[in-house]
Amino acid sequence: ERAEGGNPETIVARARAAGISHLYVRLGSSKKGFYAQGDLDRILPTAHAAGLKIVGWDFPYLADPAGDAARAHAEITYATRDGHRIDAFSADIETGSEGVALTAIAAEAYGARLRELVGAGYPLVATVPRPVPGKWFPYAEATRHFDAIAPMVYWMGNDPVTEVNAAIDALAPLGKPIIPIGQAYDGAIDGGPPGP
Repeated sequence: ERAEGGNPETIVARARAAGISHLYVRLGSSKKGFYAQGDLDRILPTAHAAGLKIVGWDFPYLADPAGDAARAHAEITYATRDGHRIDAFSADIETGSEGVALTAIAAEAYGARLRELVGAGYPLVATVPRPVPGKWFPYAEATRHFDAIAPMVYWMGNDPVTEVNAAIDALAPLGKPIIPIGQAYDGAIDGGPPGP
């Protein structure tokens, strides 16, 4: 909604000009529910007409994994009046420092229930923190029922290639496609060095 003043034509035109094949649209969270129906009504027809895919994403806090999966299912099955739906779904599975009730059991339960609801063929992406030596995260459990892994690789002034390669190497043993998410914002926002 905030990108390009919420104008779907401008968003789609800029994406196509940059060679982007898909856009991520935030749909909801455990705290705010599924709130982006209006955004989907505006962006889906325009994006699909231009050949762009829409990946909906949601922030589950995992205090209620079944409830989080049910909300994700509602987001996945939501259709505009003319029948447009999101093309894939990404769960933004964060850490306890973000307020998430993260345990291996909760992460596994969420993914298992979501997969049960959407079926074997629906594309699911697990968006997870990048692996950092010495920091615990249940990568195997959090990604088990997903088709691909999207580590959030925010380099904060470090060499992007080194950081992305390290994330890929750490996650490769899980045997899934890895789709790194890079830092496309000023790192000062998160206490890092200023600059993209």
